[in-house]
Amino acid sequence: MSHHLITFSDLCFCYPDGTQVLNGVSFQIHHGEKVALVGANGAGKSTLINLLSGFYQPTSGYIALGDTKVTPSTIESVRRTIGFTFQNSDDQLFMPTVFDDVAFGLVNIGVQGEDLQQQVTKALRRVGIEHLADRPPYRLSGGQKRAVALAGILAMEPSVLVLDEPSDGLDPKARQNLISQLEGFTHSQLIATHDLDLVLDICDKVVVLKEGVVMSCATPQQTFADLELLEASALTLPLKMQGYTP
Repeated sequence: MSHHLITFSDLCFCYPDGTQVLNGVSFQIHHGEKVALVGANGAGKSTLINLLSGFYQPTSGYIALGDTKVTPSTIESVRRTIGFTFQNSDDQLFMPTVFDDVAFGLVNIGVQGEDLQQQVTKALRRVGIEHLADRPPYRLSGGQKRAVALAGILAMEPSVLVLDEPSDGLDPKARQNLISQLEGFTHSQLIATHDLDLVLDICDKVVVLKEGVVMSCATPQQTFADLELLEASALTLPLKMQGYTP
C-alpha cells in the first residue's frame, strides 16, 4: 500500500436521522505534509476523522491511501499504517502501567521479549516520558496522558498521524513539548484543532470546514490573511498575529 497520497474525494456523510454532516469534501495530503483541519464546533472535523479511521462509512465519495480505498475490507491494513490519537486521552489508556499501554499495540502484532522492551523504551524516550514507565496512567496529568497516547502510536511506526485536538487542555510547557514531537515526525499528519497558533507554528496547509463544506484549502499565511473567510467560518486570528503569546 502506498501512503504518499491521502485523498478525500467528494466525501459525504449523513447520520441515520438525516443530519448531513459532510457535503462533498475533497482535498489531498501529500507525503510529509502537516495539514490542519479547522472550523467551528459542528463543522465536521471529528466526523471526517472517524471516516478515515473506519468507525463510520461515507454516504458517498471515498477516502484513499495511495490507490487503496478505505473500506470495511481494507480497514485493518489501513489502521496498521495510521496512528490515531483522540481528543480524550483516557479513551486510549486502559492498561495497569504506562509501559503496558505503550506496549499494547506491539504485543497484539506479536512483538515480544527484548524487542518489545527496546521498542517501548524507544517510544517513551522519544516523547520524554521514560521515567513514567511504571506509573499507572490514571495518576498522570493531562499532558502526560497525551504523551503516553502519542508514545503508544509512535511505537507502531505509523506512516500517518491523525490527531483530534492534540493540544486541548495542555499547559504551556506540555503544549511546547507536543509541538516539538509533531515537528520531529517526518511523515504525513492530519490535525483537527481549535489551536490556531499550533496551526501557524507547524502546519503546511489548512483545510477550513464550515457546516461540512470545504471553504478553503491553503497555506496558514493565506488562510489567516483572509479575514472574510475567518469571519464566515467563525474563526479568529492566531494569538501571535493579534500580538499575544499563547
